[in-house]
Amino acid sequence: MNQHNQTKQIVYETFFVYQPDATFINGVKDIIKQYVTDGIYYSQVQDKMLRAKIDLIIAYVTGAYIESIVFWIKENYETSQEDMASSLIDISLYGPYFDKLTSEN
Repeated sequence: MNQHNQTKQIVYETFFVYQPDATFINGVKDIIKQYVTDGIYYSQVQDKMLRAKIDLIIAYVTGAYIESIVFWIKENYETSQEDMASSLIDISLYGPYFDKLTSEN
């Protein structure tokens, strides 16, 4: 691991786990909220297609992403950044379960 990545990990661990910084975490939440909001907007989904109010969905997904980041840090970054991002997107779009009808598991 290079020094730049090591420095980033120390920052993540400090601000998310060991000495959580509300300003930092709220900034990250704002970024995630915008990402989720944009995703819903660009998907052109209509409100009547959503299982809950859009504000609740945005809050739910944002909280899940923050807790997933903390989990990833506490698990000592066992999953690559790319795989973690891909997993979060998949869970957000399709839920945590494979469809029994189409899964080969």
